[in-house]
Amino acid sequence: MTGHGILLSVYRGAREIPADQFLDWALELLRTAVPFDMARWGIGIQDAGGFTFPVNHIFDDDPEIGIHYDRVRAQDTAAVWVGKHYRSTGNFNQRECYSSPDQAGTGHMPDASVTNTR
Repeated sequence: MTGHGILLSVYRGAREIPADQFLDWALELLRTAVPFDMARWGIGIQDAGGFTFPVNHIFDDDPEIGIHYDRVRAQDTAAVWVGKHYRSTGNFNQRECYSSPDQAGTGHMPDASVTNTR
């Protein structure tokens, strides 16, 4: 399916797919064009301790990821970067961004690409 076809399908699906199933459906559709293993679709809020994600949709990932993240959220250099670069996409290599000894809890996190659409 082409990019236009995916966009038209998502637009149509927003009206036809039940709201509680839409994010999974949209991510499955996207995966047909852009291969990926897992995804997180969330809304982050920055506070003094880092970022929190009151809205966090987990797709094919560890359901406990939020608990793991809470332990290291103050050290999340990718989240800090996103907070400073609106309407940008950043790529973050796990070994470069999360390799210091005090970030041991992030070892399970994969390399990531994050887009800030604010």
